[in-house]
Amino acid sequence: MKIAYLFNQKPTSKIQSDTFLEWDNAVTIDTVARALRKRGEVIKIDCNPSQLNFVIDTLLSAKPDICFNMSEGLHGESREALLPILLETLNFPYTASPPSAMLLAHNKSLTKKMMRESSILTPDFILINNMHDLTRLNNNLTLTFPLIVKPAHEGSSKGITEHSVVSSFDELILITQKNLNTYLQPMIIEQFLAGREFSVALIGNDNTLEALPIVEIIFDNFPKKSKKIYSYEAKWIWDTKEKPINVFKCPPELTDTLKNKIISISKKCFNTLGCRDWARVDIRLDEHQNPHILELNPLPGLLPDPNEHSCYPLAARTAGYTFDEIIHKILDTALERYKL
Repeated sequence: MKIAYLFNQKPTSKIQSDTFLEWDNAVTIDTVARALRKRGEVIKIDCNPSQLNFVIDTLLSAKPDICFNMSEGLHGESREALLPILLETLNFPYTASPPSAMLLAHNKSLTKKMMRESSILTPDFILINNMHDLTRLNNNLTLTFPLIVKPAHEGSSKGITEHSVVSSFDELILITQKNLNTYLQPMIIEQFLAGREFSVALIGNDNTLEALPIVEIIFDNFPKKSKKIYSYEAKWIWDTKEKPINVFKCPPELTDTLKNKIISISKKCFNTLGCRDWARVDIRLDEHQNPHILELNPLPGLLPDPNEHSCYPLAARTAGYTFDEIIHKILDTALERYKL
C-alpha cells in the first residue's frame, strides 16, 4: 500500500508569535511516518500553502492508495478544508473529516448554532465583528459576567489567554479590541462556565464510533491566580516538555450517569458536524453538572512524547493503544470507510 502523509512542519527558526502553533514539529512528523511505514510505502509531503503546485505534482506522480491527512493549513477560517478539497478534486481517498466538517469546526459561531439547532448544550454567546458591535451592547448585554472572549476561527488556544476571562465591561472592551487587532477576525463572547473541563477523543464512523477514555483538565497545578481555563499560557508556557506539570487525569472520577452524558453529547456533536474517522471534543460543565460543547477539533494534536501533554494520545494510551497502533487504527478506519 502506498500512503501519502500530508502535514505542515513548523519552521525551525524561533518565531515570536502563535502563527504556527497548529503545525507539527519534526519529531511528531517522523514518529507518525515511522508508524505508517509499518503499513506500506510512505510519501511525506509538507503541504506548505505557498507550494501547492509541488503538493499537487507530488500527489499526481505518486498516485497514493490513501492519504493520511494531518495538514492544518495557515490562513483563514477555511484553512483545514484546503487539503480535503484538493484531495477530493484529485480523487484520492484520505483520512479524517470532509471539507464541510472542517469548515464548520473552524467557525465557532456556526458550530454553536448547529449545536443549538440539534438540541446540544453549548454556552450562550455573542458574535462580535468589530468594536461598534460591542459598544452597541453596553446597555443591552444579555450575558452575565464572567465571560470569555475567543477568536472565532482559531485553534490550539490561540488568542485564549488568562486575560480572556473578563469580569467587567471595561475588561471586555480591552481584550476584544486587542484580539480584533491581532487576529483580524470576529470574536466569540461566550458565557463562562466555571465547572470541570473534559476532552473526549473519538475514533470510528457511524455504528463503529468509539469514545476513548475521557481526559479531564486539572487546574490544581496552575498558578493560584489563574482563571482555570486551558489557556495559551497553560498549554505553551506553564506546562513544557522540560518542566511538565500534571494537567490531565485519564480517566477522571465520574459517575456513570455523567460519563455517559459526556460521551453521548460528544458523539452527537461529531455526527452533527459530519465528521469522519477521528476527532476530539472539548466539554465544560455548568453549575448543574450539565456538559456543554466548547468546540470540536477534527484534526487533534498527536504529540508522541507523553511529557508533551496531548489529549488524544493520552486517551489512546489509557485505552491500551501504542502510538503506532492508534495511527494504524485511524488509517484502518478510513480504509474501511472507502472499502479498500
